[in-house]
Amino acid sequence: MSDMVMSASAQEAEQALLNEDQDLELAQDDYENEEEDEEDDDLAWTDSEDEDGEASSKKERPFGQWKDNLKTLKQNGGEAITEEHLHIVRWDSLMRNLAMNLVVLISFLAFVFVSQCSAVVALPFFLCNFFSVVILAECIAQLRIQIQVVAAFVFVAFAVAGALMMDPFDFFHMLSLWSIVPMFVALLVLWFCGRAHGQGGLLNSTRAWQALSGRRYIDLTEEVHLAALCKAIVYRAPPRSWSVVNKVFKLMERCGFDYTSISIQMVRLDEQNQDQPDVPLVVSGMEVEPGEHVLTGLVRKGPGGELFPLDILHLQKFLKSRKRLSDKTVDTWLNPENISSAQGPEGSEGKEEPQKAGFEGLLQQWMRASSMPPSGQSSMRGRLRRARYWDGLSEHWAARAAWCVIFCSLLSLPTLNIFMSIDASRREICDVGGPHHLAPVGPQHLGGVLVCDGQDASDAESCVHACKTFLTFVTAVHDKFQTSYAELLIVFVLLPVSIFTFAVRAARHEHNREEQIYVRRLAQPQKEVKEVMRLKEDLEDVFKLSTLIDRLMVAFRAWLGADSALNACGQISDAEFDLTATRGANDCFKQVMEPVAAMKSAISCEKSEQLPFGIGYLGEDESCKMYIVSEWNMLKFRNSLGGESDRNYKILFDLQMFSEDSWKLFKTWCDKEYKDQMEFIVQSGHAEAQDSGVSCHLKENTSIYDILLPRGFSLTHIYVQNMPDDGKPYQIELCSHRQGTKGFWQTCDALIQSIKHAKVDDESLEEDEEMSILDQRLGNCPIVARFALSEQYFNSMPLAEIHRMCPDLASRSRVGFTEFVDNLLAPATMESPESEDDKHILFFTGISVFMGDESPLGALLVALKACLSALSVYMQCAVVAALIPVLRTIGGGDLFPQPFSVWMALNTFTMWLQLVNFFVDFNIARTRLSLIGQCLHLLENKTLSPAVAPVSVASPQAATPGPPAESNQGPAQESADQTDRQNAREKKKMEEDTKPFDLVVTEIAKEYKSSDEFWVKEWRHKCDNIQKWHATVANLRVFVSTSRLTAQTMLAAAAVIVGFLLLISVVQIHNGQNGAAAMAELAKGEQRLQGAAHAGSLGARRLHEQVGEALSSLSEEYLTARFASAASAATAGAGVSADAPRGLQQGSLHDAARSLEEELMPVRMSLYEPLLRQHSTLSEGHRRLRELQLERELGVTNAAAIMNARRLDAVKTMEHVMSGVSKATKTQIFTIAMVLLVMLYSIPLMWNIVLVNGYFDRHDDLLLKQREHHTLFQTRRERKTSSSASGGDSGSPEPDAQEATESQATAATSPPPSGLSSDPERQLYENMLATAVKTAKKTRERFPLKLFGFVISVNLLATWVGLAAAPLISQAKQMAPTLTIAACDMLEHSRWVESVQHQMDVTAPQMHVRVRAAIHDNVCLPLQKLVIQKMQQINDVALTQKLTAKTKQAVGAKRRRLLETDVLANGDSDVVQGSTDELPVLVLEWWRARPDVQPDAKFATARLLLLQLRQEGDRLLTTAPDAVLRAFRHAQGSDPEACFWSASVAARPILELALGQGGGGGGSDSASFSEPLVDEQGPHIEL
Repeated sequence: MSDMVMSASAQEAEQALLNEDQDLELAQDDYENEEEDEEDDDLAWTDSEDEDGEASSKKERPFGQWKDNLKTLKQNGGEAITEEHLHIVRWDSLMRNLAMNLVVLISFLAFVFVSQCSAVVALPFFLCNFFSVVILAECIAQLRIQIQVVAAFVFVAFAVAGALMMDPFDFFHMLSLWSIVPMFVALLVLWFCGRAHGQGGLLNSTRAWQALSGRRYIDLTEEVHLAALCKAIVYRAPPRSWSVVNKVFKLMERCGFDYTSISIQMVRLDEQNQDQPDVPLVVSGMEVEPGEHVLTGLVRKGPGGELFPLDILHLQKFLKSRKRLSDKTVDTWLNPENISSAQGPEGSEGKEEPQKAGFEGLLQQWMRASSMPPSGQSSMRGRLRRARYWDGLSEHWAARAAWCVIFCSLLSLPTLNIFMSIDASRREICDVGGPHHLAPVGPQHLGGVLVCDGQDASDAESCVHACKTFLTFVTAVHDKFQTSYAELLIVFVLLPVSIFTFAVRAARHEHNREEQIYVRRLAQPQKEVKEVMRLKEDLEDVFKLSTLIDRLMVAFRAWLGADSALNACGQISDAEFDLTATRGANDCFKQVMEPVAAMKSAISCEKSEQLPFGIGYLGEDESCKMYIVSEWNMLKFRNSLGGESDRNYKILFDLQMFSEDSWKLFKTWCDKEYKDQMEFIVQSGHAEAQDSGVSCHLKENTSIYDILLPRGFSLTHIYVQNMPDDGKPYQIELCSHRQGTKGFWQTCDALIQSIKHAKVDDESLEEDEEMSILDQRLGNCPIVARFALSEQYFNSMPLAEIHRMCPDLASRSRVGFTEFVDNLLAPATMESPESEDDKHILFFTGISVFMGDESPLGALLVALKACLSALSVYMQCAVVAALIPVLRTIGGGDLFPQPFSVWMALNTFTMWLQLVNFFVDFNIARTRLSLIGQCLHLLENKTLSPAVAPVSVASPQAATPGPPAESNQGPAQESADQTDRQNAREKKKMEEDTKPFDLVVTEIAKEYKSSDEFWVKEWRHKCDNIQKWHATVANLRVFVSTSRLTAQTMLAAAAVIVGFLLLISVVQIHNGQNGAAAMAELAKGEQRLQGAAHAGSLGARRLHEQVGEALSSLSEEYLTARFASAASAATAGAGVSADAPRGLQQGSLHDAARSLEEELMPVRMSLYEPLLRQHSTLSEGHRRLRELQLERELGVTNAAAIMNARRLDAVKTMEHVMSGVSKATKTQIFTIAMVLLVMLYSIPLMWNIVLVNGYFDRHDDLLLKQREHHTLFQTRRERKTSSSASGGDSGSPEPDAQEATESQATAATSPPPSGLSSDPERQLYENMLATAVKTAKKTRERFPLKLFGFVISVNLLATWVGLAAAPLISQAKQMAPTLTIAACDMLEHSRWVESVQHQMDVTAPQMHVRVRAAIHDNVCLPLQKLVIQKMQQINDVALTQKLTAKTKQAVGAKRRRLLETDVLANGDSDVVQGSTDELPVLVLEWWRARPDVQPDAKFATARLLLLQLRQEGDRLLTTAPDAVLRAFRHAQGSDPEACFWSASVAARPILELALGQGGGGGGSDSASFSEPLVDEQGPHIEL
């Protein structure tokens, strides 16, 4: 029974929320017009207390239990995230998202196949089924395990039974079309089953449904949950936008997209303690991301099940005036039992607080009735809506995968339809399945273009060859329509890259979410955390194109003087309430992030001192007059207002009222002096009247008691900066109102009553009969009437009205805003007001200035540059995508061929979309690192050059400039103003800009005493600067962590794209060159190379035999000579001197060795013959291939035709040449363009990574330099103190330069001076500095940016550039000849030539000048001849001729068998054999010709030379030719030209060595053989 009651209660709660949605549509319109319009009885307060009652002693009211329970929320924020975790590249997240995208995409392809539907029709069916399955699975996952098992069993049983009862394919076909019906029924069943178990509906609790609907429900089951929600909600005014956008939002609201301005932010645990960090809202274990949801409904369920919905617009009204709820307000709502014990405003203890009426009273009554556990039995359910719907939708993996499927399926349709159209055309043209199957008769046309003709299968243009396969038909279509594989297949290559990009974005989104969690949990004050969060959001938003365009429009309006952020109308911002809000909590971090902040509108503010009489002064009080001028000039000078500056600003004149009589006097003044203006402002339809330029401003200077208000200003707001009850601001905007001024004053009276009846803790009220409680509270919290003058109002003001108010400017046709303000604020005399004894009137006033960018034009240029940089990605991708169609047009074809014109155009568009999808992320990564690099550069520069000495600033009061209204100032006065302006700016810069980076105490003039307050403050200030400097570096390091994954993945994807394009280019070149003629050349070349190698092996075998025979003959001769020598020695006797013949023998041995080398030279040179034959074959084959390539690219049948051409009609026409150019180069040009585009983004990306790594690496050096400076200055201070203590002169000189240099050199390595033991502040500073140095060193080693495990450095960047440039150079070399001829032909047929020809025919017809023929005969034809000649010539003849000439020079004309050129050219295989046949005879002749040489030495010399000859023969006749043949065969299968290149590489070094070393010969002759191998004027094979 209890479950049924809970179910009914839950149904009623949801029904109440639905009813509230319907009421919200009508109430929203009424709220916009009547939010300040309340009836008199609604604004009435119960007079339960006497206004003049005496104040009694007050007891401090304690907060309720909710306050203590709220502090426990910080333990429920989830798992802590460390900085180390952020620097880990999340490959697991990337792979998980990539796997999900691929699985869903494959499932879609299977669905299309099974359903037998087109992709367009199948896509919505698949998405419905897919989301139904996901939601159903998430619903079942929340049930008990038994139900999950039963559901799985039912599903499997259903699938098996259906497959058995029907054909499996038919069953799945039916299932794909009708499965949505049972799944929808199952979702309904689970809905009601979940309600029966009291879970409030399973559908609303699934993450997939929450993402799709944009709604989310939270259950508040305890009082602390409601308290946390109250402390988290903040009023966020909707952004100002165009009226069309507002109408769109109105339409969305009427369609059910309820939206409020109640944003859920961080929970403020302790608003009094700024050091206490905020925590996110966590309810029922679920975390509500700050700033991503708005509260749209709240329903309370009582103990009996009754429902009480809250009118959410009442809460929005309350928050609009208060911004947020204070602790006291929340305690008043949630802890009403303490109200009776609190101090009444003017009564005694124990009286209850008067119940407020109107919307505020209803809201208070509803909240006080909420009795929730632990003290009550009620509960609440809140409804949230996504502030940005698409951001919430993309958080769920199913939505991301579905978007990936939609993207890929739609973008692949054009290419698929093109291939399907080609296949259909092939079936029709080739008569597939018909009587002429794959052999059509006669010419065949497609779209009016001849595709094929003929029956010869060997002809590439015949129909038999074209219809052979689908690929051959596609190739024929490409040739005829000048399309390309790259144009069609690049889409399918980019699809996986797009899927990969989506996965990268999802992983990056998860990382950003972790970064936000990490930053939110920083152990820093709230203001610093909020500043880091804001700058983090700015860093992420500046990459969005919508944000950049919006910033450009804002900057443009600001340049025109209409900055929307400086409007007088609208809600008062936090910065206008708190003038310190525009200053950074961490000034170091804020200034360092200036490059990021500059991308958004920057607002700053400054306030003058109090002006006692406004702009008036009494009588002849010149000091008061000069004081007014000085205060305004100080604001101008310090902030560069006016003069040469175009800075936009608005000026505020706040009138503070410190008593009730002052307020009444102000109301009376408004009813008399400002009545017409107020009636105009509050009239319906006058939106933003105070910026319209008419009927709102004071016509003349007007006084209120003793305050003189300047003319030209308009009343815009009534506000209290700190309300007495909660310390929060309260504002009332003077704008259009339905009840006119009456409604406005009623709202103001309600404010007075709120101040009067507020419950204030810790308030000590004086018992004074003359001052009421209201007067005393107004003394602490005055009511302020804001008078404003914006530049928009001035620009819209009629010139006549400006001249009327400023007679001194009447002669000018153009008046500047600052000049106008100078005249308005010119001091004026006023009469002293009459004092009234019975009234207490007290006014104060002051001037505040809110300023935009210091240079509007500079801000506009920065915004324009950022916007153009983002748009350049789209333009560059458009150029690349349209490159092939444009080249096709240049080649004489259509931009989009007629049979496929629509689909080809869509194919180009889809290519552009995919390129944009990829390169946008590339640009984001590059720009992000570039901005962070600029921030780090700024940090380094400011740290190295802080302000170390005060700047002498002249006092503006001392200058006492004259009234600014006087236009006839002399040069001296203008010079003084410029000096004052410059001094003020320098002083402000020293105070604000450089002070956060001053890490060292540089004061040395003052005597150092550690206990002195001055030095204590200095040490603490510098210690705080170091701490903030360190926090700045840590924040920047965290911001960099997002780019780790993006940079690596983008570079990897870019490598895939470039690799595919290079592969397509190589395949196209291979297909173009690897024809029948090329294959024939390859076969012929391989046969000749093999023949030369075989001849070499035979020659080597013959050489072995001849060397053996020669050694045998020499052995016999040697033995004979030995015996003869022994006999002659025995008979000659001992009287013969042994030394006499020794000299002769030695000289004869040298001559004999030289002679034998000359005799063996023919044999040695004949060993090169196989290599020369192979080289000749390679040269001839390479030349023939280049001729074939030339004929194919230029469309000619004989390359020699151009060489022999003399006149214009001897070559092909322009159309043939350009057609060949387009077919040959469009894929190569597209490849080069893509590679250049990738390099355009990848190289700057890697360079920025190098810079970022370098900046982080130098941080420890920066801190070490600061440590050096500290040691120097501290040493000087201590020496000065010691000198003073010893009785020396206090002004003793500084340490000499040598000592200072030595101290500075050792400061970084030695510990800082210990100083006095009683110096704790300095010790704390030194410890902080040492810790910062150690941390910088450690982080440099732990967290560098890497690329696949390698730290990205300049060397890695150079390697990357080299690898990317190599294919570009190769492609450029291949394209250069064709493009050269094409460019000349384009010039020849250009309109410029026709124009010149026309001018020549008109001016000198008798000359009969043919401009086109002259250009062709004198420029194009010689250029074509030169290109063909360079492509034809291969340096083979030069090599052979030089080697032959060298041989002749070496051996001389007396040798009988030399290597002749004609023999080598004819390929005579008997040269080696003939050269070696006479080897034994040559050796014997040499032996016998020198009998005077000692036999032993002669035999050893001959044997050594013969063995060397045999070894060299093995290398040159066998090893080298075989290596050439292997290189040729190994290169086959790729580019045919590469076969000849590779084989030539193996042959040429040996031949060049033969020329360089003189063929193994010695002596001085070898010096003449060192001439270069290649003729300098002849081309050679390029590798």
